[in-house]
Amino acid sequence: MTENENTSALTTGSSSELRPTDASSTGRIQLFQEYDNSTEDFESYLDRFECYCELNGVSTGNQVLLFISSVGQEIYKRLKSISFPKAPKELSYDEIKNSLCSHFSPKPLPSVEKQKFRARKQGEQESFNEFLGSLKKLSVHCGFDSEGRLEEEILDQIITGIHNKQTQNYFLRTPNLTLGDAVKEALADELAVKGVENLHSRNPKISSILGNGNLSGIIFLFSAL
Repeated sequence: MTENENTSALTTGSSSELRPTDASSTGRIQLFQEYDNSTEDFESYLDRFECYCELNGVSTGNQVLLFISSVGQEIYKRLKSISFPKAPKELSYDEIKNSLCSHFSPKPLPSVEKQKFRARKQGEQESFNEFLGSLKKLSVHCGFDSEGRLEEEILDQIITGIHNKQTQNYFLRTPNLTLGDAVKEALADELAVKGVENLHSRNPKISSILGNGNLSGIIFLFSAL
């Protein structure tokens, strides 16, 4: 038997050395990167691992062996504990994935996540884009089961939680307000206020308008200058 025939189908390489290989033609593939919880969450690691397997044509059976060989000692130790009395290599990839995801990333309760979502308000110094991004992130596990429902919930929370009260009043007075329209209006108002505040630092005459919180006057000045 030749040396090539004795070589294992899985070969080890550092993360910087990982290169896509044609597993079907060479009969071998380098190990994937070891999981590092300081750089990514476990679900992201699994997503990348599955892409690596697809790219390299790894069969379903070898996917389990590649994962066990790549993931690292700490995760394998936990997997052995979770899968006992079965050995990890006796499980399917989906069984391994579901077991470890339940262990590392237990599914949040929608009722709890909705409370967090509906309690979110825009901070006084927080930009609207930061506020909107936070709402989108908080909505992920709320169980809003359609795109229309998700947009409606985010719009409602923007109206409830936006810091600028004059923008909020505009939203409340506007019939058939959409999420897209609300985002455009909020960003425009924010830009106008920031622009006039910059002008105020160079022109004290604007202070009376800023002091009165007259948003329409602010926007008028900003657009006229």
